[in-house]
Amino acid sequence: MTPVRPLRGWPVLAALLVGWLATVLAMRGAVGWRADVLAGDPAAIVVERAIILLVALAPLLVGVMRLARPGGRAALLLTGALAWLALLPALALASVQVRGELAMAAPELAGTGRCVGLAVGCALPTLIILVIWARRWGAVTEPGRASVAIGLVAAVSGVAIYSLTCPSQHWLFTGSAYSLAMASIVLLARLALPRLLRW
Repeated sequence: MTPVRPLRGWPVLAALLVGWLATVLAMRGAVGWRADVLAGDPAAIVVERAIILLVALAPLLVGVMRLARPGGRAALLLTGALAWLALLPALALASVQVRGELAMAAPELAGTGRCVGLAVGCALPTLIILVIWARRWGAVTEPGRASVAIGLVAAVSGVAIYSLTCPSQHWLFTGSAYSLAMASIVLLARLALPRLLRW
């Protein structure tokens, strides 16, 4: 068998940072950021969404790196990140029950398809970078789990980048549309990636 190169995390992190920056700038040129983000004074919901998404990203990245090694385990990391991301639909439910956002957010829900499409587009660079890294330097022995982990990283980063352009001001839209976008990206990764990650 061909020897496996020592797995290093810094090259993929550097590639991801470049990919995220390029995607952020591309979104600014193609769609445009929110006015408050451009002004450097983002609304509270923008900051809160970013915190939730970025806190989940760290354990998911560690999980991908673990699953790129033979016998690597990341169930606790992935479960913890998913539990944290469950804040999005929980806040959506609370906003309807406590603040009665259903009527206010209803017009925004018509943009769910646009949200999902743009989030998937924003997630693709991350997906591609992680697959190339795992194939070239990793030794994935559980392609199904690795595909889900890669899909989660791509989903969270894609939605986080999309959120800079998202005009919504309500948690109902955030909890429903963002969750649907992330679920779509993870499902896409689970169906398409295992055959590409086999060692």
